Amino acid sequence: MIKTKDCGSLTLRWGLTSDNIDKTAERIDEGGQFRFTVGKGSWEMRELLHRVRQAVFVRDVTQVRSDGAATSG
Repeated sequence: MIKTKDCGSLTLRWGLTSDNIDKTAERIDEGGQFRFTVGKGSWEMRELLHRVRQAVFVRDVTQVRSDGAATSG
């Protein structure tokens, strides 16, 4: 689970494998700015989903560099 200041708790599952899960977790734990892609329905219902303890699933995570450019992977 990823806890964000602006979006609440998010869950990343898509694209994770046994080969990349540790590296992905470390990258996110290091901090910085990230762009998370979630489904439109999940995003619009995120407050309700959080209240009923249902995950908002992330489809993609992209780190945003200090110059504003996005880097994926």
